[in-house]
Amino acid sequence: TQARACREMETETNKTSRILAGNAFSLKTINNALSRNSLYAQSQVKTPLLKKKPANACLNIAAEDLDKPSEHWENIFRQR
Repeated sequence: TQARACREMETETNKTSRILAGNAFSLKTINNALSRNSLYAQSQVKTPLLKKKPANACLNIAAEDLDKPSEHWENIFRQR
């Protein structure tokens, strides 16, 4: 896949930098090398694991469960 090819290209670039006595390559140089090989660098997008609406729904369910007596939970755990 394209992601694997990008990793291989980065690894290859890192090996080359070691051979060249520790000369480091800039991000722009790596991106140019990837572009020449029809691979395009993409920055990672950070997204939350839960959106606000589902997270609030989970919290509401948990808040409702706090009001249940301990006998209710003992019955549930015995069934499993």
